[in-house]
Amino acid sequence: NIPDVIIVQDPFFMGAGHALFLGTLSTNPETKYILTLYGDDSFLYTQNTLKKLLSSISNNHSVFQLTTVKKKIIGSIGGLKRNTENQPIGFYTQPELIDLKAEYAEIVCGCFLFNYKWLRNHFHKITKSQTSGEFILTSLIIIAFNEGTPASVFEIENPNEWNGVNTSEDLREAKIKK
Repeated sequence: NIPDVIIVQDPFFMGAGHALFLGTLSTNPETKYILTLYGDDSFLYTQNTLKKLLSSISNNHSVFQLTTVKKKIIGSIGGLKRNTENQPIGFYTQPELIDLKAEYAEIVCGCFLFNYKWLRNHFHKITKSQTSGEFILTSLIIIAFNEGTPASVFEIENPNEWNGVNTSEDLREAKIKK
């Protein structure tokens, strides 16, 4: 039993938040969850990892679940920030991680599982980047926490299952890992 799959490329290049909005415009209102994968890294996740992600949300009653992977600090990527209860509350910048003398960062991957009703009621709160003009999907992490409904985190066990692909060098590295 395979659920409906909608593939969306945002023709306006307004970011992942906007692409997700476009992809859900024709979604059946009875839909319970929406799985979102960024195109640049979605081919790296194993079937087993995606099955574990899909089965884990029913156990934690979260409004959405994000995937993370622990990696050595690289480039300008920051990392997920958690509070003392281990809930995701925002992001460290790469300079903050350096100040903390962190060797590893918990990177938010391009894979999210949303409760559709919650997502539908929060599209209007997705933050728009002042620099790029893109709607930043990960801003929902902070929004959920501030509302008292924090997202849950699904950590990918194998760090080779994630590699952001934004440059030709990233693509070469991803192909080696796969």
